[in-house]
Amino acid sequence: MLKLKGKKVIYDVHAERTMFPKRKTVLVQNFPSVDTIDNAPLPEVPKSKLNVIYAGDLTRVRGIKESIQAMEYVGDFSELWLLGRWENDAFRKECESLKGWNHVKYLGLQPLSNTYGYMKAADIGLAVFQPVSSHLKSQPNKVFEYMACAKPVILSNFPYWQKLFSKCALFADPLDPKDIAFQIRELFKDDELRIKLGSEGRKIVEEKFSWETESKKLIAMYNKLISSRQ
Repeated sequence: MLKLKGKKVIYDVHAERTMFPKRKTVLVQNFPSVDTIDNAPLPEVPKSKLNVIYAGDLTRVRGIKESIQAMEYVGDFSELWLLGRWENDAFRKECESLKGWNHVKYLGLQPLSNTYGYMKAADIGLAVFQPVSSHLKSQPNKVFEYMACAKPVILSNFPYWQKLFSKCALFADPLDPKDIAFQIRELFKDDELRIKLGSEGRKIVEEKFSWETESKKLIAMYNKLISSRQ
């Protein structure tokens, strides 16, 4: 279902499903492929620090500025890896002027297999999207990708996300770089917590949020359609 709010178009897949008879409707979601992630090669990159990663569109609404600002408060032992395309040159220059940029490594726009490799090599996945309407009840694919890589994640403290990702994430005010930095430090000083959250995330993806599980729904639907026409 498409909903217009101001100039923003919001797609609500769950509302769309209710428009059709339940017995004729199957929701197949585009979750990441665990096999593809597992087979992605690790990058040849020197790794002397604990690393936070964000991979995706580098835009203001995705909280990139606040993520960079947070690195100013995390400490010299950490580095933020950014992968993706910048919103525009002006925003990139604004981010590069921040003090936290001294703790950032921009790795450019990478092929998907390389991106997965960097995710596996990193220590924490980051997605502190700003609280706009299209984010509050979204299911960002990148979070499931971090989870599939067995990485703990730090996310915006939206109630929906806190419920959905409670077993594999810590949560921060996405508009407060110091709070984001606090959560990063909490994970970096607690090896057991990082491992626990990462393991829980991987388990959840394998059970519920992977293409491998979704593909079974699609195949079952095809089989049902075929048998109904015989």
